[in-house]
Amino acid sequence: MEEKRPHLVLHFDVNKTLVMMDPAGGKGSVEEMISDLLSEIAYGTISDDGEWRPEPDHLGTTNTPPPDHPHRESLINYYDFLVRKFAADKPHRDRLRARFTEAGEPGAPFRPHYDTFLRAMRAAEWESAEPSVVDDDAAPAVPAPAPQYHYILPSFLHLLKHLKESGLYTFTLVFRTFGQDLPHLTQHFDEFCEGKHPLYRGFVMDGSDGQPDYRIQHKTGQHGTFFRQGREKHETHLVLGLWDQVPNTTKLEEWEGNVSTLEFYEGNERVKKVLTGFDAIHDHIHIDQNEASAHAIFFDDNIHFNGSQPEWMNIVDLRDKESGAPLALRDHIGRHLVKVEPAEAIRDVEYYRRAVTACLVP
Repeated sequence: MEEKRPHLVLHFDVNKTLVMMDPAGGKGSVEEMISDLLSEIAYGTISDDGEWRPEPDHLGTTNTPPPDHPHRESLINYYDFLVRKFAADKPHRDRLRARFTEAGEPGAPFRPHYDTFLRAMRAAEWESAEPSVVDDDAAPAVPAPAPQYHYILPSFLHLLKHLKESGLYTFTLVFRTFGQDLPHLTQHFDEFCEGKHPLYRGFVMDGSDGQPDYRIQHKTGQHGTFFRQGREKHETHLVLGLWDQVPNTTKLEEWEGNVSTLEFYEGNERVKKVLTGFDAIHDHIHIDQNEASAHAIFFDDNIHFNGSQPEWMNIVDLRDKESGAPLALRDHIGRHLVKVEPAEAIRDVEYYRRAVTACLVP
């Protein structure tokens, strides 16, 4: 008897995981983001005068120097070098990273890699007759990228095409972000689902072929915002129907005197529903799938764990659904967590397909 395959619940961070721009983070163009991510994988040495000297023949990953370098233990990436040198001046670090490969800058020898990544991001001109409309007056206005670049990485879209055409797994998609990019992400994603993407023209995930409709319907509460009042399982909430970030205390007081965050959301007429606690949120996202047959995977470029801070302080706070107890990230990397390497996700169209396959190996 063939073993039942799990239903996949695939959580994706947005910036530097699916989308190579981050206006809220100061990287308003694909070019700036490519330069920024190169600063994390370009390694060099620190000279006697305290300057960073590039080793342009070797690229590593965000955490690991190139394995083939004869003196890899002495290497440091440009990002970490800037953190050491300008620890208290993040804006200055960001400016240096944004122009990392320009002429006269320390990363200029890495310019061929920069050009390679940009070529991988280039796209044919979009031919969509009518852009999708974000049906939410409160959706933040975020500038879309120049049309010559893909907005969503092709490696992610390739994964979806593979999952649908293979028919091996049913799946749910969850897009997660701290930024303000969901309105534009959903517009481009819906165009892909409707067969309008230049790389996948005619391939649909909009339900028109009798299969599930993956378009994000703004009127049915398929978008929302998380907020947490504490670390206990009953102190996490998912507010359906809003894009809005959690307001800070000052804004709450301005709203209507002294109110709690929960009261702020419950008083908003655009809120469809407030889900409270891990169980309710889990059941909504898993869409009635049998717990024993579901396999959740979270993809994020910023997953780090070094043992120096509590598990719950990581960018992904992994919890046991029943007890609410924090789980050690290192025990679930490669199974339920994938630390995304943006450079690989750009240049390898099979990146996400292989990552999902690896997570499902017993």
